[in-house]
Amino acid sequence: MAKENALAHVRPSLLNNFRINVLGHNCSYVDFDGNVGTLKYPPTKQYSPRFAQKIQELHITNVPVIDDKSTPIDDLRHFKYLRRLTLGSGVTGISRNSIPSSVEELTLSKDVTSIPEGYLGNGSLHIVSGPGYKIDIGTTATNDHFYLDKFQRLIIEKKQSLGIGLESHINQRGQSMFDFSTMVKLNSAESIIRRSNEFPNTKSLYFYAESMQANPNASIKIVLDSYPMPEKRKEGLKDDHLIALYVVDEKNLDVEKLNATYPNLRRVFVAESVKKVTNLEPSLEQSPYSYEQKLASGRKQQIILLSNKTTPIKKTAPASEAKVAESPELVQDESEVEK
Repeated sequence: MAKENALAHVRPSLLNNFRINVLGHNCSYVDFDGNVGTLKYPPTKQYSPRFAQKIQELHITNVPVIDDKSTPIDDLRHFKYLRRLTLGSGVTGISRNSIPSSVEELTLSKDVTSIPEGYLGNGSLHIVSGPGYKIDIGTTATNDHFYLDKFQRLIIEKKQSLGIGLESHINQRGQSMFDFSTMVKLNSAESIIRRSNEFPNTKSLYFYAESMQANPNASIKIVLDSYPMPEKRKEGLKDDHLIALYVVDEKNLDVEKLNATYPNLRRVFVAESVKKVTNLEPSLEQSPYSYEQKLASGRKQQIILLSNKTTPIKKTAPASEAKVAESPELVQDESEVEK
């Protein structure tokens, strides 16, 4: 089960045990004064507005579906200033519009298996955590959506487009619309990866461009999955649309094998949990932790190590092109690594 640590745990006491075991309280809360308590959800009668408006964190258990349609008193939107919400054990899903737009952080237990597309978005939500992952997309926009697909993977869609004025400016300067929109997508992916790298994730993040054409569409789809992604879970995803990747759950990342599968992968971020990165191009080192590759298309690819604990290993260059690595203590030749 995911660590349900979005809330301070209610301290055991005779009163709290009575509330939980006799009154049926199945939620814990934290209010703006830092008080921790319990309540029953759904309530037998509507929470008072004064009480509901003081709640900033809520942890719900043993309610199969958080539903805004059953009766008005069940609506979580009565908690107008709720910032952090945990759907704990016994909660399997939500209905449309049942999560208040004020919620900034959502924690899911392993029991949550149904969040359909279009049910979460258009609010303040920017941090989602679950079993083995925590993702922070930073500032939110009205077109950010979160859902679980049929494989129960977290999917995040960021719909973004270059404005008409910016598009006109790019065209007037003779710049490439494709390159500019790609840069926007890559920068968006990198900011998400660097924030999420602060948390103990056990899954990799895949960033797909919605469009690979020269147009103002800068939308991306983020998929949380294992690396390498099993073929059966690639349904609806185009390998040639993958532009960025955050690798977490692979001990030895082979760059050649990676690029054979994803021909347009422009940035690869390697987490501390990855022990080795092999088949890096020789003589394209930008810094001890950043490397440049050339894709078959001729476009550049960056390999970025997020920790000095990952060992980069270059391919053996032909004798006519062999060069001594500038940092031999950091970059090893494949021939020096025990097979």
